[in-house]
Amino acid sequence: MIRKILNAADLKLKTIIMLQISSGMRLGEVLSLTNSSIQLYPNYGVIHLKGTKTKTKKSRITFINKEAIELLNQWISYRNKYIQGVVGRSRGRFQANGNTDKIFPFSLSNAENCFRRLLKKSGLLKKDVDTDRCSIHYHMLRKYFITNISFSGIDSKYVDFFVGHTNALDKAYNKPTIKMLYEVYSKGEPFLRIFDDSVEEIATLKDNFDKTKTEVMELKVDNNVMQLKLLNMQKDMQKELRDKDNEFAEIMRRFSLRIVKMEQDRLAKEEVHGESNSVIN
Repeated sequence: MIRKILNAADLKLKTIIMLQISSGMRLGEVLSLTNSSIQLYPNYGVIHLKGTKTKTKKSRITFINKEAIELLNQWISYRNKYIQGVVGRSRGRFQANGNTDKIFPFSLSNAENCFRRLLKKSGLLKKDVDTDRCSIHYHMLRKYFITNISFSGIDSKYVDFFVGHTNALDKAYNKPTIKMLYEVYSKGEPFLRIFDDSVEEIATLKDNFDKTKTEVMELKVDNNVMQLKLLNMQKDMQKELRDKDNEFAEIMRRFSLRIVKMEQDRLAKEEVHGESNSVIN
């Protein structure tokens, strides 16, 4: 579905969508970006979001991947021409945003209307029967980020941090550095790619990994059950041996008593016999 939407989108929307998918930013945060908000490197970009522009009013760091960077560079190169075209077609009704450093110089409502038209164009404009709202919206792109980057197994506190949810990192005494945060992000980044065919391979590998992990867990359970059975058998055998030892000891005790009794009886008889002989003599 994401590919279908992107293939139908113009450069402006395609860039916004890819920024959200690869970073977890809210739409308002994307539209607030300026050139100074982003540090671009060959394979990734660092996004510096100020607290004045975030929902939680807290500054944070997040990242974008190579796919988003390629589109962002294309958009930045085309941006001024796009604005001139809009101003010209509006015949004075539209004026370019005075903040020329803003990467996307248009409003939230404009971006939402453009997205709605895009969904209609791609045949995906459907309304929820309960809310009467479009079932596909920008917020789903954040959900895509959360779901897919979580597949990598990175700690949920980092996922929450990237998308701007209050979490343990906000209260941590030693704040993670940008390098540390990127190391975490890079583990999940392959799961965020859209046009890289290796994504399907990664998903298959993950499914196989999960399946193997489940099988290993089942083997561990079976092994634990077997170990428990063996332990119980060992305990039963030890008890049986103790019982046999006790039984043998009791037999030997009785046998010893019987030998002693027989010896005593023999001695008693000899004594009586000796006394009888004395009387006769």
